Amino acid sequence: MEEIKISGGEELVKAEIRTKTETYFLVTEDNLKSITGKNILTDVFSVLASLLWGAYVSVLLAKATSVNAPASTITLLQTYQNVFLVCAIIATAFAVVFLIITYIGINNIRKSSLPAT
Repeated sequence: MEEIKISGGEELVKAEIRTKTETYFLVTEDNLKSITGKNILTDVFSVLASLLWGAYVSVLLAKATSVNAPASTITLLQTYQNVFLVCAIIATAFAVVFLIITYIGINNIRKSSLPAT
């Protein structure tokens, strides 16, 4: 749209009409908080990681407190311990990655919705 200039005959009154563009975003702080609350993958992997770390500690304690246990039982507990450790590390890594992805998305929304200063 073009700018319109209005002036009086003796240049006593001058007015200039300029176009103004406003952008409205449908993002509020409540919406951003709900995005963090709805990230299902982060929640699933967090719960899974917690359960796996608990299983690892349980096997570790069972192995430490087993007295006069056969070698096959100790070997089985060692295998469980290794499996739970690896799975817990992987689940924790996935939970952290999905959490980071969520916060990057939220920060991108915040940056795009804030007016330039």
